[in-house]
Amino acid sequence: MRKIWAAALLPVILFLLPAGASAAEDPPPPVEATPQLTFGPASLDFGIVRVNQSASQNLQVTNSGEAVSQIGWVGVEGKDTGNFWTGYNECWNGRWLAPGESCWIQINFNAWQAIGYEAVLTVFADNVPFSAALAGTGGEAMLAPEINPVEFGSVAVGGEGTVQTIHLSNEGNIAGGYFIAVIAGGDVGSFELIDENCTGDEIAPGGTCVAHVRFDPVGLGRKVARLAMFGDSNGGTMVFLRGEGELAAAEDSSPSPPVSKPAKSAHKKRAFARGYSLELGRRCKQTKLCRHAKVFAARRAAAG
Repeated sequence: MRKIWAAALLPVILFLLPAGASAAEDPPPPVEATPQLTFGPASLDFGIVRVNQSASQNLQVTNSGEAVSQIGWVGVEGKDTGNFWTGYNECWNGRWLAPGESCWIQINFNAWQAIGYEAVLTVFADNVPFSAALAGTGGEAMLAPEINPVEFGSVAVGGEGTVQTIHLSNEGNIAGGYFIAVIAGGDVGSFELIDENCTGDEIAPGGTCVAHVRFDPVGLGRKVARLAMFGDSNGGTMVFLRGEGELAAAEDSSPSPPVSKPAKSAHKKRAFARGYSLELGRRCKQTKLCRHAKVFAARRAAAG
């Protein structure tokens, strides 16, 4: 009897329920969380690094999303991939990062020239790429002369020579030091480095130094050499030196004829002796010294 009443009431109950309603509702489908990585710092700039010297910095990668994410491929992409590369890496391929968890990646940089370099570090999380910009600049000290070559002009062989002041400045983007400055190549015997203040201390970018070089040719003709400075820059700094050796101006070196007094004539000599003898004879009578006077007069006359 109860079964009959239940079967009779079922259509009435279904009619009274709201459309689409059921006794037990299905749960909503799960919402998939989007992976999210952030970098610290957001980009990495190495600044100026000396050419052909490596530098390293660390970059932090953090799971800033709401769900666990799996790290995939990690590498450097972009224009200058040959100058940036990863080193020690905690964010290896396949690692799981919980929300808020971080890992570190070492980034290395090496410049080949004194120019700017750019690249991108890319990290995949759940097949979604995330990137951080990388940058760096090659640094080099470049000591350059204001004038090159330096002309000394024509200088007489065997003379005192001539001295030129050579000004040099650091046109690079980092300070640089030079440990030796020498005259080299060609006619080194005709040029002399007197002094300089370009070696020993570093020269800041835009700073200047001075070298004094003497040209004293050892022979006739064109003379060429170089002022070479070695130390910081590749290949050193070369300043070309040029000059011309010529003959010294001709001088009249013949001796002047001696100046002689005019000789007295024989007639004047005899007249002088006679006058002198007469004067002695007169004095002889006055002083009673005739004998001595006659002897002196005779000797004077014979000498005259």
